[in-house]
Amino acid sequence: MPGGGSSLRPRKTAGVAELRDLAPGTHLLTNAGHAYPADPAHPDDPAADPKAAAFGPKFAASRPSADPAAAEREAWADWLALAGGDDRDVADPAAIIARRNLPDGRLWGTTSVTLVALAPDQLRYDFQASPGRETGWYPVPISR
Repeated sequence: MPGGGSSLRPRKTAGVAELRDLAPGTHLLTNAGHAYPADPAHPDDPAADPKAAAFGPKFAASRPSADPAAAEREAWADWLALAGGDDRDVADPAAIIARRNLPDGRLWGTTSVTLVALAPDQLRYDFQASPGRETGWYPVPISR
């Protein structure tokens, strides 16, 4: 849960999976890797990513309970609006919900958003398959 103990996350570096400790607190992960907060021990992290600069502090400032027993709106509170794009234009390089027209005429865009909270004794994992909408989030069942 936000504020819980350290956690591990997998990362592929040069084709090799890596586990790394994360300090307690709020972390922003993108497809490019750990983006917020900046970690001087890992200068290859995409900490300069515009998404990290725009959204990392906002997520950290409004940390929800992420209670696994609560409904999505209660568990994630203000994070749902942030994860929905926070009214940022989809063409903005800092947008979490992005859309780009590619030179060959195809459209590229965000296809999903995930909110995850980890603690030594709890896990909450919610998924949104329709990025930009506040409704449609659902919990992903976790087997133990």
